[in-house]
Amino acid sequence: MTSIAIHLSTAVQELLGPDNTRQVTGTSLAGGRCQDCRSPLPLHGPVNVVVWQDQDSVVIGFTHPDCGTSQVRLLPAGTLATAAPAAVPMQLAAVLQNHGSRALPVLAVQPVLQAMTATEVGGPADRNILVGALAAAGMTTDIDFVRAPEPLLSWPVTITPAGPGKATICVRMPSGHLLVDGVARLSPAWRDAANRHGRCVLYVGYGLWDPDIATPDAHSLNTQAKDVAGARLRLLGATRRG
Repeated sequence: MTSIAIHLSTAVQELLGPDNTRQVTGTSLAGGRCQDCRSPLPLHGPVNVVVWQDQDSVVIGFTHPDCGTSQVRLLPAGTLATAAPAAVPMQLAAVLQNHGSRALPVLAVQPVLQAMTATEVGGPADRNILVGALAAAGMTTDIDFVRAPEPLLSWPVTITPAGPGKATICVRMPSGHLLVDGVARLSPAWRDAANRHGRCVLYVGYGLWDPDIATPDAHSLNTQAKDVAGARLRLLGATRRG
C-alpha cells in the first residue's frame, strides 16, 4: 500500500488531538484541491494540513507545500456555522437514479474536507455542522433514497457546457453562499430528464460514494449514507446546451 505524505504542524496536532490526527493522516486526497491555489492535490502528497477555526467549529483542508505551511487560521466567531458549505470544498456527480418508478436527475455532492464542532476537537469528528447548516437553509435530513426529498427549493442553479459530455454546475444557497461550483459528466439522458421535469434532486453529505471513483454513477451511490441532506431544486431553465 502506498503511503500518503500528509504533514501536520505541532499546533494543528494539538488542536485536533490524536484521534482526529490519525483520521486526517488517513484521508484520501482523490478529488481534493489546494485551499490556497485551488489546483488539484497530488494523490500521494506531499501536502500540508491547514485548519480554519472560529469560536464554535473547525474545518480541515490541505495545501501544496509551496502554497502554505501547516497551520491554524483563525476566523471570526460563527463564520463556519453560517457559511459551512462555502467553507468546505466539494466533489460533484450528476447521475440518473430511480426514485419509485421514475428515473430522476440527481446532483450528488460530498465534502472533500471535514467539519467538526469545537467541542469535539480532540475527540471524534462531528460532521453534522455542514448538514445542519443545509437543513437550516431548507433541506431535509429525512432521506431514504427511494422517494425524492420533500422540500422543493428555488436555489440559484446554473449549468453550462464545459467540453464534450461535461458541464460546469453552480449551486448557491439563498444567502448567496456558494454550495458547489464544479465540473461533472452530464449525460444526454440527465439533461433530457432535467428538462422534462424542470427540477432535479440534490443530495449533499458524507459517504455518498467512494471518493476514489472519478466518475460515479447511480450504482456508485451509497444509499446507506447517514450524514446527508436532500431536497428537490427547481432548475428554471438552468440547463443550457453547448
